[in-house]
Amino acid sequence: MLVVLILPRFSQIRVAVAVCLATCGVEFLQLWTPPFLQAMRATLPGRLILGNHFSLSDFISYFVGSFLGWLWVRWLHFTCFRL
Repeated sequence: MLVVLILPRFSQIRVAVAVCLATCGVEFLQLWTPPFLQAMRATLPGRLILGNHFSLSDFISYFVGSFLGWLWVRWLHFTCFRL
């Protein structure tokens, strides 16, 4: 939502797909445990952003959230820019 509000010329569907891919990427990062990521996860911001463990069920939330965000942006676009 923030990207589309700041840069309204960006394609709404591409932003939704990019957000979904980014959140899925962060989830997959939880499977990788190099020392620098472990050090980041040892802090509160690191745990909140990177997470602690991989969960396949989280992907459902990422897909549904991206889809609902896309619907919301489309609805706002059509309501605000109706002629």
